[in-house]
Amino acid sequence: MENVKYSGDMLKILFKKLNMSTTAEFCKKTKISRGLVDKLVANKHNPRLDTLQKIKNAFPQTNMNWLISGQGEVLEDVQDDDEVKLLEQYRSKIKSEANQRLVEKFSISVDYFVQDQIEMDELENNATAQDVKDQDLMFFRMQLLLLQYRRRLVSDLLLQVPKRGTLITGHIPGLKEKYSDLLDHLNNEILKTVKLV
Repeated sequence: MENVKYSGDMLKILFKKLNMSTTAEFCKKTKISRGLVDKLVANKHNPRLDTLQKIKNAFPQTNMNWLISGQGEVLEDVQDDDEVKLLEQYRSKIKSEANQRLVEKFSISVDYFVQDQIEMDELENNATAQDVKDQDLMFFRMQLLLLQYRRRLVSDLLLQVPKRGTLITGHIPGLKEKYSDLLDHLNNEILKTVKLV
């Protein structure tokens, strides 16, 4: 195996960042012998690539670039497959368009998606608590979905209201307030529906 540039201080820093209370705990998790770890810490030995790989396997948040070269952050954010997929979709379908409005709309859509799901879950819980019949629950679900869809449309319209008038329309007084009032009304209707009022 190939040896890499390394300093014993790096392992001490890693212990601290990983909140390792003992060297024995680190050895157990990495499956590296205590003797080798002691030599690495004392800077009497350089780790082989397979040793560094054991550290990375035991602690995936460890930045391999930092471990080898000392460059970058000690720990990095580890993403699961779902996060990676969502990030790839965002980069390929949203960010690649270089359209700030599209980025804003995506961000708002994600917020509303989460809010919509929370509201639907709350509706389901309230229906269970009040022993609502399946047919009635279906009606409440449809009503909630329609209100949520309308809320998204109004939010989008609110985003599109120009701060100043356009050349074609000029300034339309009260338009932003009108959409804001409608959004408040829809949020109140959603709340009533979720509470089964």
